[in-house]
Amino acid sequence: TLGMGLILSSVSVFLRDMFYIYGIVMTIWMYLTPIMYDISINLYKTFCVVAQSKNYVDASNKLHISTTAISKNIRQLESLLGTTLFYREKDGVKLTGAGQEFFK
Repeated sequence: TLGMGLILSSVSVFLRDMFYIYGIVMTIWMYLTPIMYDISINLYKTFCVVAQSKNYVDASNKLHISTTAISKNIRQLESLLGTTLFYREKDGVKLTGAGQEFFK
């Protein structure tokens, strides 16, 4: 019975600690989820406008952000997806095969 009491006490402490850690993780998740959601929506919106406009300047004017921000968003999205979405040309951009699939 002494051994059983020690086991129950250890399990109780373990569960208390796990619920404490779970609470911390959920609190962090609650604050990060809207940020991650906004970022992904903004990246996708930038991608769609650039794909339709076929150049950064027109997309920049439509989104009311700088061409530098457009470029940064596209590079970040490409990095997240692990693929190139656009061919960069002198007069604008053109969707790659992966870009076309992503645009569907």
